[in-house]
Amino acid sequence: MDLNKLKVFHSVARLGGVTSAASELKMGPSTISMSISALENDVGHKLFTRHYRGMKLTKDGEILFNSTKKILEEYNIALGLMSKNDLKKEGKLTIATSFGIASADWFLSKISTFINEYPDIKLKIVDYKEEDIDSISADIFICPYVYDHLDLIQKEIHLVNFKLFGSKEYIKRFGLPKTPADLDKHRLIAFSKELNNPFNDADSLLHIGREQKDPRDIFLEVNNNISLLKLVNGGEGIGALSIDEVTDNNIISILPNNEIIKKTCLTYYKRHENMSHIKLFSESFFTNPTIKH
Repeated sequence: MDLNKLKVFHSVARLGGVTSAASELKMGPSTISMSISALENDVGHKLFTRHYRGMKLTKDGEILFNSTKKILEEYNIALGLMSKNDLKKEGKLTIATSFGIASADWFLSKISTFINEYPDIKLKIVDYKEEDIDSISADIFICPYVYDHLDLIQKEIHLVNFKLFGSKEYIKRFGLPKTPADLDKHRLIAFSKELNNPFNDADSLLHIGREQKDPRDIFLEVNNNISLLKLVNGGEGIGALSIDEVTDNNIISILPNNEIIKKTCLTYYKRHENMSHIKLFSESFFTNPTIKH
């Protein structure tokens, strides 16, 4: 079976449409459509149903998709093993992580070090979703510890310490909470519950002293950590921030004895550990560990 057709099929199935697949693969939509039609002729089965929102796998398509994931994964492993002893390190490496981690200074400094050491390895940083762990959408995941996955190698690279913060201006206007109960009377800023943020549970700091079924009202919801930081710094409310983010003396800790510490791990599948690019990236990250205790 034509490997290129399988790559096209996998991309369309994963992204749910021809246009998205064409963008990812840098091919024309008509070429994508012809490849899918040719593959359907090859296997003798209809693989997709077309609807106004895009493409949906048929039952036969789901069977082929599950097999294709394994085929492409084994192919990528083989490529990595073949290049293991190459003196010239080149190729591509896809890293999945959250917006917050991707914009953190400690992460960006590590990326900068790696691309200067290995300029011929092209990095692609994509958005992290927990369900991506079960797919082959990335080579490496930089994310909180993943439970119940015995086939993963997870190396702790950074501790993210969350505390509640507010600005001096906000405290001057609304007062300083001295007990958890005082938070009931304050403006609380949190991540949207619908947001796919691996550190969403840090917002539980906003509800300390309350039962889980009776959380406090949220004054404002945001969709990224940069907005949260700027709103807190601007005096709009109290939010749970990583201490790594807080560099302005205008922001002070609130109820400082309460904190949540999350482990950030460099994660990949055990069967990938001998792939040269993954080994190089992992070794580069651990040359100067960023873990803070």
